[in-house]
Amino acid sequence: LLILLLTALMIGASLLLFAMRADRLHSDSQFAPLSREALLLANNILLCVATASILLGTLYPLLLDALGLAKLSVGPPYFNQVLLPVLLPLLLCTGLGPRLRWKQQQLAALLPALGKILLCCAGLTLLWCGVLSTPSVLTVLGMLAALWIASSIVLELGQRLRTGKRVGMAAAGMHLAHLGLAVTTLGIALSTAYSLETDTPLAIGQTVQLGDYQFSLLSMEEGLGPNYLASTARIQVWQQGKPLHLLMPEKRRYLSQPDMPISEAAIAAGPFSHLYATLADPIDTGRWGIRLYYKPMISWIWAGAALMAMGGLLAAGDRRYR
Repeated sequence: LLILLLTALMIGASLLLFAMRADRLHSDSQFAPLSREALLLANNILLCVATASILLGTLYPLLLDALGLAKLSVGPPYFNQVLLPVLLPLLLCTGLGPRLRWKQQQLAALLPALGKILLCCAGLTLLWCGVLSTPSVLTVLGMLAALWIASSIVLELGQRLRTGKRVGMAAAGMHLAHLGLAVTTLGIALSTAYSLETDTPLAIGQTVQLGDYQFSLLSMEEGLGPNYLASTARIQVWQQGKPLHLLMPEKRRYLSQPDMPISEAAIAAGPFSHLYATLADPIDTGRWGIRLYYKPMISWIWAGAALMAMGGLLAAGDRRYR
């Protein structure tokens, strides 16, 4: 219901704004296939396709369940296969768009700058892969796309400063939103490549290693919440022999549905990585199933989304577009 309400609010507000300004939304001007207008149009189409794909994958299982036809679960494989062919061209257009002229762009005048950007991005990506490890092809493409967008922003701002052009609110908002997209893309690429997880039974006093972290089960506690019974694990996280975090995942049994336990994950959030711990059912006397996750760069994904929102608000404040 919440998803439907949010969707109705966004679509309704957009259609309302369109209806209020419909008499002013007309133009007889034309533009070439290689122009800023063409890439804006392509970006809008790709964003609509991506949104429709996400909406379909989210609502289709709910619709089947509501009609009593089947129970279907849509997971990461669907979104990876459907969205990647859409998002990669979108990222390419996002980095290329600000470099194009309005109406028509001559390809010969564009190639030297694009060559510099591609060489810079490819060099940085290869350097990163050589320093850390060899990630998947999709991770390399994600890193390359993020650097492509960031390099385009730097060159565009540098050109404006050299020529003395003022950076207005609309241009600043555009660059901020594009930077947010680059940050989010980089966060997704690195999180996908370097995430770790383990599912292991632990008894009190035992320790398990995950990457550079050690997780020790200190104790198990039983408690009573407002409307549930809770089994809580106290897990100490260590790094290089130093205590780092205390995670307390829970297994809750609500009084209204005692036969349906619910796991409450414990999260330790940081600027460069997140640690998660979830508690499963007891395996045997004195041992519990513990699932641990290491997810790098999650904060960057959210930071990029915040930058995109700030960029949109900044661009909307430009007096020329009111």
